[in-house]
Amino acid sequence: MAVFISYSHQDAAIVETLSLRLLTHNIKVWRDVWKTSAGDAFANDIQEAIATSTCFCVFLSAHSLGSDWVAREISAALNRASEDPSFLIIPIVLDGTEPPASLRDRLRVDLRGDSTTALDQIVRAILSVENRPPKGSVVLEGTYYLHFGIEDKLGPTAYVMEVDVVSFDTEETFSVLSQFEFTGDGDATLRDFGVEDTRALRELLLTTAADSFAASPAIIRLKSAEAKRGRFTLQNSAGTAVVNVRFRITIVGEGPRGVLVFNAGALFSQICTTCGYGDSGQRTTPGTKNAIQTVEPAVKVG
Repeated sequence: MAVFISYSHQDAAIVETLSLRLLTHNIKVWRDVWKTSAGDAFANDIQEAIATSTCFCVFLSAHSLGSDWVAREISAALNRASEDPSFLIIPIVLDGTEPPASLRDRLRVDLRGDSTTALDQIVRAILSVENRPPKGSVVLEGTYYLHFGIEDKLGPTAYVMEVDVVSFDTEETFSVLSQFEFTGDGDATLRDFGVEDTRALRELLLTTAADSFAASPAIIRLKSAEAKRGRFTLQNSAGTAVVNVRFRITIVGEGPRGVLVFNAGALFSQICTTCGYGDSGQRTTPGTKNAIQTVEPAVKVG
């Protein structure tokens, strides 16, 4: 489950701060600029995101309360809360604008004073309701940190796994946000991959990606305020079950002056190591029922 954040783009700076704080606690975040692309059915995406979130944070300001989109999102969140009492709504006050009547009886967090304390209060509230799936942190070479969260589910028609990764160096002024969405086709069932449960399928997909990118690194060149989107594909050895992977990688914060060369594929190896997934010598060898492989081109960036 994720935290849905409702806000005005004119308040994006403080929203970015909270979003990254949540990600470093391995809490997934749904924000329009992180989750939607040109041409997406935007209204449908928002409705689905609120319906599947565990928490709704709304930043209240003169900007946001003048937005029709924010009003629709608040309405959808209140409808969800009326059906599910465990659904948490957190109004976050940015200025002296009077909150809407529908939110006045809810406990609010005020960011006009000590923002650090207020942000910590929001994180603690969300952590109290979040049932977080596989997650972890990696520290490499003393100053490089990596935080990740994973969600997956086997629906009636397809397996879906989302992986969010925040990586940063404490000596830099920016982070790199990498988001991967694995979606199986109608034939990508547990039986087709020869595994017994979603945990085994998750491990199989992540370790296959790690092995593939160890052999053929996925190097992405990033500039500030630029998002790189791309895709790659995994399939079983018989070619009958396919998992399509879309990704979005962007720089968050005050980015580098030049071009950042980022090894996106290495993230999978770091995740597998942290989760305790087996090394290449322990995994299924090609040719057996549940062996899977990347389909060329391993990565296509658009």
